[in-house]
Amino acid sequence: MMSTGAIRRHFALDPDLAYLNHGGFGACPTRVLDVRRRLQERIESDPSGFYRHRVAGDLADALVPVAETLGARPGELAWVPNTTFGLNLVARSLLGRLGPADEVLLTDLEYGSQVMLWRWLCDRSGARLRVAPVGEAGEDVATEIVEGCVSARTRVALVSHVTSSTARRLPVEEISRRLRERGVVVVIDGAHVPGQVPLDLGAVGADYYVGNLHKWFAAPRGAAILHARGAEAQRALDPLVVSWGGTDPETPLADRVHSPGTVDPTTYLAAPEGLAFHRELLAPARPAARARLAAAAGKLADLGLQRVGSHDDDLLMAAFRLPAGAGVGGAGSGVDPAGLEAALAAARVEAIITEHDSQSMLRICVAWYTTDEEIERLLEVVAAAVRSPR
Repeated sequence: MMSTGAIRRHFALDPDLAYLNHGGFGACPTRVLDVRRRLQERIESDPSGFYRHRVAGDLADALVPVAETLGARPGELAWVPNTTFGLNLVARSLLGRLGPADEVLLTDLEYGSQVMLWRWLCDRSGARLRVAPVGEAGEDVATEIVEGCVSARTRVALVSHVTSSTARRLPVEEISRRLRERGVVVVIDGAHVPGQVPLDLGAVGADYYVGNLHKWFAAPRGAAILHARGAEAQRALDPLVVSWGGTDPETPLADRVHSPGTVDPTTYLAAPEGLAFHRELLAPARPAARARLAAAAGKLADLGLQRVGSHDDDLLMAAFRLPAGAGVGGAGSGVDPAGLEAALAAARVEAIITEHDSQSMLRICVAWYTTDEEIERLLEVVAAAVRSPR
């Protein structure tokens, strides 16, 4: 297995930066960026020929290894620029199917922009937005809470597979099974999943699953997939941009979604190289990265930072509640979130302060290239903040 330092040399990261936020925006290996550049040069050698005769076939071919890796059929997948885009496509396609007699269900752990999107959907359709209070409940209890919020009016449910602010995995397989049995359309926000934890879209069983490849699967930024399970789910989708792919629901999903006008498709076309890089170099280093995260979690606990939710050995990201008294706009003797954020920036440590349920948290990601020195730098900043409470 390649050493952490050797893996890091495959990335263009600033050597002076302790980069502990891979889950935020990813980091693309130079080998994958080189493939993308060569693809751009190939397109520029004959732009008209490429866009008139080759782009559709190349995009379809690039989906084949993605489908094989994620346990899906290529015809069930479509390229989208990011998870937010894909979830917007799903939500807006469902707009005409909802009315004042209907409900849309979310959990209280959803990403902020998704709360905004589905609230907008309810405002436009007249449907009621309902929130399942999952909080920090364990897997079995979380499933019961979500199902318990389903009523005869529930038409759609959005659930995160791995939550953004609190970095915990939800049992989407069981949730999907139970809700679909009750006639609910299940949409999964998988922004943080592909490449971080094993993913089998067939086993998840949701109607729609959207996930980024540019975070943990080492693809260029701007590469994500939309999975629509079965012909009925595919026919229900309308493209966000109507162009030459048309809107005929009998037209294959990818044909409708992949034609938004002239765009640069090389983020998608280079994504298989990211999957290959992940398979060859990153996946073997995953156990060591998980061990470093576990060690960091133990040291943060010694400093008074409590890990949020149950311990999940599979994840490469974790969130930690700041010591008692911390909170945006609140009083107390705990760590000042704004002060800690400023101290991290001053020390060139890229980790983020998040908030959930009025509690401030530190979220870190320990990627395959994360070094012990980076983690020690983080711990030094946090220790100083704990010694100097506000």
